[in-house]
Amino acid sequence: MILTLVRKRCSVDLTVSPPRTENCTVLVNQGEQQGDHCRYRNNAQLVLEFDVGHLPQQVELRVRGLVSRLNPNEGYSPITVLANGKPAVINYTMPGQGYQPHVAAFHIPGTLLQDGKNQFALQVSGEAKSFFWLYGVELLLNDPFACNLTANPPVVTAGLTLTRSAGQFENDHLRCDRGDGITLSLHMPKPQTDNAGLVLDIYGLVSRLGPERGYSPVDVIVNGKVIASRVEISPDGYDPQVGEFFAPAEILKDGENTVGLRVCDDVRSVFWLYKFSLIAVGYGS
Repeated sequence: MILTLVRKRCSVDLTVSPPRTENCTVLVNQGEQQGDHCRYRNNAQLVLEFDVGHLPQQVELRVRGLVSRLNPNEGYSPITVLANGKPAVINYTMPGQGYQPHVAAFHIPGTLLQDGKNQFALQVSGEAKSFFWLYGVELLLNDPFACNLTANPPVVTAGLTLTRSAGQFENDHLRCDRGDGITLSLHMPKPQTDNAGLVLDIYGLVSRLGPERGYSPVDVIVNGKVIASRVEISPDGYDPQVGEFFAPAEILKDGENTVGLRVCDDVRSVFWLYKFSLIAVGYGS
């Protein structure tokens, strides 16, 4: 089971000339075709436009490329990605030392997107000392798998198993006191790209103490490892908000994994949990 529901795929294949596109338009391409790739100099850009329809939870961006070498040394050509003019990836250096192309996957949050048409720009740093070779770009518009705790019993997407639910259901949320929380079990395959991992979106709030702010930190746990400690999500307690966390592939297993949260012991109020969403980035489609 791969925890990604791909609603739509947009791509540009730069191994051919002219580039082959799927569900997107190339607005700007300042690269030079060099056989099976395009070569980009300092500040050169590739700009794509695509239509997301109704807004997805996130876009997974996959870039296949390499940093050309300065023989006999490694080159230097970091890239930045802008989503609708806002930085989504800053000065990322493709691994591999320039010997062969690699695929890197990036999670682009829905907060950087908009309904309808969107633009993505990949730009080579002005400080680059060598070329960036780009073979292709792929955009996967994903909907998450989730455990929805606004209903009783919780609504869990197929592919997930709710193995622990400690707390009390109230109206549209799970009321979690000290030691309470949830645990989900899921099966993960081997990653298919560099910097793959699991995105965890936790929608909740810290309940208030009358006119004052409450205090109810949580630990976010993946395979028994705390990846975020004593986190306060929506600490003002007026409206639920999303806390986003990332578990890298190094702490995930090829097989069954567990993810969840636990409310810390020194709380002064309770944590209200509404939804727990998961998206696997870089694990195929």
